[in-house]
Amino acid sequence: MDGLACALKYHDGVFYQAVTRGDGLVGEDVTQNVRTIENVPFKLNEPGEVEVRGEIVIFKKDFEKLNENQRKNGEPEFANPRNLAAGSIRQLDPKIAASRPLRFIAYDLVTPDSVTWHEAYEKLREMKFQTSGEDKVFLVNQQKELFEYIRNLDEYRKDLPFNTDGMVIKINDRAVYDKLGIVGKTPRGAVAFKFPAEESTTKVRDIVISIGRTGAATPVAILDPVEVAGSTVRHASLHNADEIARLDVRIGDTVIIYKAGDIIPQVKEVLTTLRPEGAVQFDYAEALARQYPDLEFEWPAGEVVYRVKGESSDYILKRAVEYYASKPALNIEGLGEKNVAALVDAGLVKSIADLYRLKVGQVAQLERFGELSAKNLVEAIETSKTPALNKFITALGIR
Repeated sequence: MDGLACALKYHDGVFYQAVTRGDGLVGEDVTQNVRTIENVPFKLNEPGEVEVRGEIVIFKKDFEKLNENQRKNGEPEFANPRNLAAGSIRQLDPKIAASRPLRFIAYDLVTPDSVTWHEAYEKLREMKFQTSGEDKVFLVNQQKELFEYIRNLDEYRKDLPFNTDGMVIKINDRAVYDKLGIVGKTPRGAVAFKFPAEESTTKVRDIVISIGRTGAATPVAILDPVEVAGSTVRHASLHNADEIARLDVRIGDTVIIYKAGDIIPQVKEVLTTLRPEGAVQFDYAEALARQYPDLEFEWPAGEVVYRVKGESSDYILKRAVEYYASKPALNIEGLGEKNVAALVDAGLVKSIADLYRLKVGQVAQLERFGELSAKNLVEAIETSKTPALNKFITALGIR
């Protein structure tokens, strides 16, 4: 299932906490938002501590309805069900989570009584948890039947209510499974099988430029809307000049697209036999000048993309500070896009190091801040001074 991994915790049958898997070490407490999910049982007839693991998802039909409403209201569409589910359950306001059609699909029950994985699934269903319904048990001598099931699932997975890009095959006996142990983050008692990516055909209506946090100017194909792997795709990254040349993609071309990992839209191939007369070749320099007339660009030696010229450019600085403060990096609360822009535009932040020189009085004078919010921000920045090494290296955004 394609969603956000989450664990629900119960004591003597009463639900008391929900946490996400996070980065594998630190998760997020999303208890209040999970309380808004209609298919979560909040009382169980089970004594002691019980943990139920599963995935928070949005079904494909519900996702399409949401995007239909977005289009009717002239608002941007959501990218895909997984990102929407993950973003919804992390909202600070439970009312937002409650307004989204979130579901919890259980796949594991952590209790001392679970002897096999299949028994855990059966118990989950008895406890009124929704499961995928696709759990099967095969004997060691049933390899032929197992691979037949894999092939069948690949064929009908598009008809499942949720997105999936593969399946996990586990040793059913949990004692044997646990005894085999783990290598890194990978259990020896399980193997993941990934399905080939679904493909669709569509037309390229335009090619535009998107600028990332490092200043790289990435070409993006604007497509006729097409259904791929459970969601509507309207654009796909073309990565760089070499990729455009390799594909020989032009405006007006018919292309085959797929989702890498069933998530990120990519152009696989151009159907040159369907190329119309007058298909327009992409002019990188012209597109940059048209879209970003106020920015200067350069093509560094040995690279395959244009970049914004000058590391001190306010545009690049804002993206770098946003990334430095983002959840995958130092997770500095209160330092989002708009607050970063306010600090940079006011000249208070001219480099990442300037964050640590900010004073409450300086920040409080800005239009977006009051005394309390300025104090909270400065304290959050101060707290970020002693991060884990891996988080700090991530925050630097080294390319």
